[in-house]
Amino acid sequence: MSLFVKLQVACGLAVLCIATSATVQAIEASADGTVDAESHSQGDAVINLGVSSGGLRRQVPGRWAMLSVGGSNPTEQDREETMAVIVDPESNVQYARRMWLPARARRVAQLPIEIPTTIPFDQNLIDYSSMQIHHAADGAEQFQKDAVGMPSTPRTLLVSKERSRAAIVLDLTTAGDAISEEQNQDIADAVNAGRDVEMRSSSGEGLIHIPDHFLPASPVGLDAVDQIVIASDRILNDTLSLSRLQSWLQAGGQLWLMADRVSPEAARMLLGDAMCYSVVDQVALNRIEYAMVDPSIGGADRILEEWSSERPVDFLRVIAEPDSVLCTIDGWPAAFRKRVGRGSVFVTTVGARGWVRENMPLQTYVKFASQFFVGREVAPQPLAELTAFVDDEIGYSIPQRYLIAILLGLHLLVMILAGLWLARRQSLQYLAIVVPVASLIAGGAFIVIGRQQTSSVPSTVAISQIIRNLPNNPVVNLQSVAAVYSQTERPLNISSSPDSTTLLRDPGASGEIRRLQWDDSGRSQWLFVNQPPGVLQHLQTHSAIELSPPWLVQATFTEKGFQGRVVGLPADRSEDAVVIAAPAPSLAVEFDPGERNTLTSNRDGVLSPGQFIRSAIVSDMQRERQELIRKLLDSDKPPFGSDPILLVWTDPVDSGAHFDQDLDRRGSALASVPIDITPPTSGTRFHVPATFVRIQPYAGTRGMTAIFNAQTGQWLELSQPRETEIQCSIPRNLLHCTVDHASVTIKISAPSRTLTVQSLVDGEFHPVYREQDPSGLIRFDIRDPQALTLNGQGGLVLSLDVSESEQERARSQEEAADVPAASDPSRSTWKIDYVHVAFDATMQ
Repeated sequence: MSLFVKLQVACGLAVLCIATSATVQAIEASADGTVDAESHSQGDAVINLGVSSGGLRRQVPGRWAMLSVGGSNPTEQDREETMAVIVDPESNVQYARRMWLPARARRVAQLPIEIPTTIPFDQNLIDYSSMQIHHAADGAEQFQKDAVGMPSTPRTLLVSKERSRAAIVLDLTTAGDAISEEQNQDIADAVNAGRDVEMRSSSGEGLIHIPDHFLPASPVGLDAVDQIVIASDRILNDTLSLSRLQSWLQAGGQLWLMADRVSPEAARMLLGDAMCYSVVDQVALNRIEYAMVDPSIGGADRILEEWSSERPVDFLRVIAEPDSVLCTIDGWPAAFRKRVGRGSVFVTTVGARGWVRENMPLQTYVKFASQFFVGREVAPQPLAELTAFVDDEIGYSIPQRYLIAILLGLHLLVMILAGLWLARRQSLQYLAIVVPVASLIAGGAFIVIGRQQTSSVPSTVAISQIIRNLPNNPVVNLQSVAAVYSQTERPLNISSSPDSTTLLRDPGASGEIRRLQWDDSGRSQWLFVNQPPGVLQHLQTHSAIELSPPWLVQATFTEKGFQGRVVGLPADRSEDAVVIAAPAPSLAVEFDPGERNTLTSNRDGVLSPGQFIRSAIVSDMQRERQELIRKLLDSDKPPFGSDPILLVWTDPVDSGAHFDQDLDRRGSALASVPIDITPPTSGTRFHVPATFVRIQPYAGTRGMTAIFNAQTGQWLELSQPRETEIQCSIPRNLLHCTVDHASVTIKISAPSRTLTVQSLVDGEFHPVYREQDPSGLIRFDIRDPQALTLNGQGGLVLSLDVSESEQERARSQEEAADVPAASDPSRSTWKIDYVHVAFDATMQ
């Protein structure tokens, strides 16, 4: 770190100390009865508020931070005061905290603020200003002057530029408890040792120690941290913070759970149905031998490392079902990882001292730290896609189809009755009058209805949501975008529940000051927001809500294919359901008309790539829905992951954001519902659609292929012959089955070449299909039982061999005969667009 940067940091810390000292002095002065002629007072007593850095004390560009607001009320009456903060003057947004101050009492509260993203990289300090606001009896606001007679006080915050930020939760110690203090110090030293190696820099601000209070209660209070280490059962004492921690984890946080320090009850409360281990016993070890599988070399070799000490370390022996085991001790897992939503939980079963030797981390711990102490994966926010989608909800109303059908039916009925009556009276010549008159009446009715529908756009709030559910987890991270339209200018009332945060998409567009104010209940409200006439105003809401019961699809496979039962989701208000497992093809499913909670699919239900609605006639709304899903899946970070899920359109859920009651409500929600697959009963034949068969590169004798990306499903375009090995895997809980038949679909363009497909049998490849000049869609079946043998991972290994072209063969022959080449074969390229595999199997 350069001398200039060190001076900047030192100056910033000095300013922070001075500001904090001034705040404390102001509060103490107010408690002692300091007089301010310009302030609201009662006798000689004055109410003062102060603000300083609080919460986790990290200010990260583009994320939320927490300020601490302290107040003292020396009067004999309860009062309410507000502290407002402006961080970025160009945004015209104030963040405010309205506090209730009991008589003769002091209070400290938290104020969330959003740190601007446009901070230069070499800037380590950010300026902000604070203002204390007094509320008069008539509702008017009065700005209280500070100690130097100014309505606002300038302050400074230190900007965090670390690669990642880690916090730790330890047991609280009492004075003189040397054993607990030593244990806490051992844990902190071990965490710092791994973090320092991964940070590779001395410019870090250190580990964040969570003090007396567990975690910030605000839903955005953990936004500034990337990793949290839990080494205490204190989470059992704070259910609200526990819910915030679960939401943070699902959104992409990294959690280190020290199982030797955290009871199984606390771990179960935190992880819920994602709990992935059970305790067998606990032993004390003086000598440890770590064994770790190295995935970079195919898992064949194991790295061994020893640790020993005269002071034994605790080792918790557990039975685990993780996504990956990082290292073991005598075959028992010592460190393993479990995915929870977009985040990860790392569990260690060895005491903290067992990871370091002479204050240096073991190589095993270094590999663990390289995966844990990394920047948090920010959850994707498809705001642009949702905004474009929700804007289409605002507009003129189209007459309902049933109304048009009634008018046309009445017109036809009048014509028939008039014809019958005139025929009975033998006066059919009067139809020449009845027909045009009836047509004119019907046409006039259509004109009146059309004018009523298109004369004006009603004042409307349209909401578009993405609801991402996790298996058996009631807490849902919800993203909402609202578009507000009004025929006339009006103040816009926007409030949010304690579990949600609503932001204006363009807060500085009008140039007016707007205030986002929190109160003691945790609710927030936008003040001084006006809705111009004929203008769309957009708002975004991030919520952590609870759905009871959790939404889930309980599914299995039958001889016809996929079949599921929906739990929690209102099936009677759901439509356009499809199963996706990107990059695999989607599967069209339908709600059973007789039993709306049942989903079924056919063998031909697999859709073409990029198609997510199966319908002969697609409405405008369905076309827009399909386009939105395409945009979401084509983004750099698709919001749904790669596991099979059900995507279904339903009504918006209550996100916690509330608007004026007189606004019309419109909108829809795209819900992703996890699928829990139950294996068919023994002896049952079933069909596994290509949606549930994962295609991955196979690390065989030739190594891992580089021409196929399993994350995107994309194949490279090549000009040279190549043989590629892939593994086609069925879901894990279907491993105990016998495959009877495999249907393979390959879309390829390889003119003048030969495609040879081989299956791996007993370590050797045997041909199962060959095609000359393969172009377009190729479909073939594999029925040989030996060629359908699955490996230990439940995968069928196939080799795709694309030979040299005719030009290349001719070139090789010419070179062999020492004849000058007549053509350059380098431009003869080939490419595979996709490979889809479906299985028919019998459960053992």
